[in-house]
Amino acid sequence: MAVAAHKNDSDIVLTLAAGLDKDGKEILRRKTISKINVNANDEDLFTIATEIEKVLMYEVREINRVDKSALIQEG
Repeated sequence: MAVAAHKNDSDIVLTLAAGLDKDGKEILRRKTISKINVNANDEDLFTIATEIEKVLMYEVREINRVDKSALIQEG
């Protein structure tokens, strides 16, 4: 039984430094940007994420790309 993965959606997930808690530990928040073109290359997504950082209140600590795929049985 062969199975193929068909990309159907991508997201960019930004991990943001939102300050410190009462113990001095860094507070991290996540912001998800959905419905990204699955054919977009990683360099373009990174550039978009760094431009988005300029308008956010918090510093971006990490940029992740999350690709979602449907698994289809072939044959």
